[in-house]
Amino acid sequence: MTATVELLRRDPPHDPVNRNPFLKMIGLTLEEAAGGKARYTLDLRPELVNVHHAAHGGVIMTVLDAVMASAAVSVHDFTTIVMTIEMSISFMRPGTGRLTMHGRVTGGGATISFCEGEILNEEGVMIAKALGSFKHRKIRHADLT
Repeated sequence: MTATVELLRRDPPHDPVNRNPFLKMIGLTLEEAAGGKARYTLDLRPELVNVHHAAHGGVIMTVLDAVMASAAVSVHDFTTIVMTIEMSISFMRPGTGRLTMHGRVTGGGATISFCEGEILNEEGVMIAKALGSFKHRKIRHADLT
């Protein structure tokens, strides 16, 4: 097994929050990522809401992108990174309190994953849904730093 693969299989095998200062700053928490599925949670704070006291649209878009990307890389056992090719979002209702994001791969193959993501509020009501396409690239040593 190569050193790169060994690094990826350590606990945690996938740690996007600590590798991405923006995700860490907003307080996103990775709950799980495996087998083409991922789940995150986020407790909204005042600096993450808009003038209507609901989750800012940019925060919603960011966390949906993150959860779908985590689902995508989990399909290849975290041996790839992904870049977002395309993403569309439907905002259904304001997001407040603790939010839970779910992402899953719906199709694709070795180089592209098609995903969907959703955000639920504390009551389990969907507040936003997204579809995205992600391009896979094998991890290089420079990607690990």
